[in-house]
Amino acid sequence: MKYRYINWNDYKINIKNKVFTKDLLETNLNKFWSEIVKKEVNENQHIWLLFRLQWANKQIVTIGKLIKLNVEDKDYLLNFIIDEMEDKSEYYKTTNMIAMIFSYTIKKGKAKDKDKDKDKDNIRKF
Repeated sequence: MKYRYINWNDYKINIKNKVFTKDLLETNLNKFWSEIVKKEVNENQHIWLLFRLQWANKQIVTIGKLIKLNVEDKDYLLNFIIDEMEDKSEYYKTTNMIAMIFSYTIKKGKAKDKDKDKDKDNIRKF
């Protein structure tokens, strides 16, 4: 059986011991989007993305799940991450971090359209 390996890239933005804020996320997301997505992804491609934070103790945590995005989905990603962070414990909101990491790979074709109401179906069931 042949295995196909996915080439993942990490776009790491170093941050000097700051806590997570919406403004900090938005600034760094804009940087990632303009330097990577706008330059490397064309209209017939999409990206798979994992968003991560690195704490001051060097621990790396993934926020949310793997998400598939088209070039026009930046606002969707911003809202997705903010919603995920709102569900996290106080630790995630008060602990200093040293980096935001956008782990991504570029894939062929367009990702499925984002339906804002569809997210309601993705509520975790316990």
